[in-house]
Amino acid sequence: MLEMLPLLMRIASKLDIRPLVNHFKGLDIINDGQKPNDLNREQMATIAFELTAELLPQMTEDIGKDIIALVAAQKEISAKDAGKLDMIKAITEVLTENGVLDFFMRRLNPNSGQKPVV
Repeated sequence: MLEMLPLLMRIASKLDIRPLVNHFKGLDIINDGQKPNDLNREQMATIAFELTAELLPQMTEDIGKDIIALVAAQKEISAKDAGKLDMIKAITEVLTENGVLDFFMRRLNPNSGQKPVV
């Protein structure tokens, strides 16, 4: 959903993703040359879990509000209802949606031709 883009940009701009690059290099999740759109469900879930685990310490109240808004937009529910969902499950579902994981993967991949958002 296009309405999620400003929320993704705002969240990404508040997170320090530089340490994730080295973390992901040490994991054997993605095959050489594999594009984000070619990831299977298990790979996407693993990446979502790793992203969540690594970024959780950076989750401030401000970012938390943005994540609730992102989940609400993705699920087409109110922010109040989104705030009541299981955090890990909801974030994993959002990250594994088409386009969302690709958005973050492009920021982690220095060869993507895009500058990382840090």
